[in-house]
Amino acid sequence: MRREPGGGVSFVGKPVLVFGGISDSFLHASRTEDFLRDKTISDESVFKGALRALDQEVSPTDAPIYASVQYRKHLIQALFYKVVITST
Repeated sequence: MRREPGGGVSFVGKPVLVFGGISDSFLHASRTEDFLRDKTISDESVFKGALRALDQEVSPTDAPIYASVQYRKHLIQALFYKVVITST
């Protein structure tokens, strides 16, 4: 990540987004990573596009030992939001 002169934050190259505890194995959000390549995350349209990409890409395992699928999909978006807020 790189800070822009105007206060924005951009990804340099391709970011790495890996989430654990969502399915049986780690979730690597590669399509969202591709979407974010060399973009300014502090741009609202980029941020919303990344959230849409995550929503389409994430498919948690439906198993009784895990929290609900809807909760875990929301959790991924909340964690992504937290990263964006703390870096901008």
